[in-house]
Amino acid sequence: MARHAAEVEVEIRRQIVVTRQQVTLAKAYLQRLDSIRPHKPSELAKAFAQQQGFAMPSVVNVHETINPERELRQAAGYISCHFALVEAVYALVHSGYFLSRPEVENLSLHLPYFEGVPGGSGRNGSWSFDAFLPIKVILAFSLHQEQPQPLTDPDLFLLEAGLVGAHPEVEDALRDAVRCFRHELYQPSVSMLGKAVEGAWIEVGLALSKVVNGPGSQHTKFEQEITGVNASFFNTIEKISKLCRDHHKGNLQPVFSDANTRRTEIEQIAGWSHVVREARNAIHFGVQPVVGNSYEKVAALLLGTAGNLQTMYRLKTSADKIVP
Repeated sequence: MARHAAEVEVEIRRQIVVTRQQVTLAKAYLQRLDSIRPHKPSELAKAFAQQQGFAMPSVVNVHETINPERELRQAAGYISCHFALVEAVYALVHSGYFLSRPEVENLSLHLPYFEGVPGGSGRNGSWSFDAFLPIKVILAFSLHQEQPQPLTDPDLFLLEAGLVGAHPEVEDALRDAVRCFRHELYQPSVSMLGKAVEGAWIEVGLALSKVVNGPGSQHTKFEQEITGVNASFFNTIEKISKLCRDHHKGNLQPVFSDANTRRTEIEQIAGWSHVVREARNAIHFGVQPVVGNSYEKVAALLLGTAGNLQTMYRLKTSADKIVP
């Protein structure tokens, strides 16, 4: 048990952790704000921390007879939320979602402590935790619309997509696709989108194959066909689409029923995926897509991603229930 203020300070700083999920939640919180008036980020940080269920303790008692674990957990969570919102604000300013004043303020959080016998003699002090924030931010004028703008930020895009069970590599590729799009790099954007979509097809295909073929040699053969050195994006889409066509009324019927999905939806997703694949293939020298990879085309493909991948991962989740 920590008995000295210096030990307690080390422990609380160890517990202050900012995760990507916290930053994403902070971005979602900021996205829901009134878009007309300016906002003071230091006030927003306090409100966000409280929304997440954390409050800064009024004082931490430091003594060998007291275990301050609860107070430290609350303080660390409160400070972590503040820092997550700081990171979210700067990320949204950088992406053009927010406009900010050039001046910054020191977001200095102070946690008082009393070191000594509770109710008796001792000494008072406080620990400081600093970060810097723009004084005020306001939503970019071009985004003053009622509809959300998921393409303004990679984390907001993934939050809007609501993918359940997606591989981290798929999620990272989608983030990169949005980052490239925001910087008007449309070919790199669609290339990363292609990676994400191909990864999603492979994940879903392997899950469905386990249901159809079991864990034996047939599944191993199918896995090699869609992931091996001779596999291609085109063949992956076609083989998995065929698996669905051949078995949607047989072994895969419980999967489609549980996922509330029709086989025709997979055919539609396959068509969209081929458009993504054809756009991605322009990365190869001498290859030109039928329609150039412009802002309008890549935006449309990205906006179609959420619904299509949600359907695919519903199938995967349902298949995993039958054969984990």
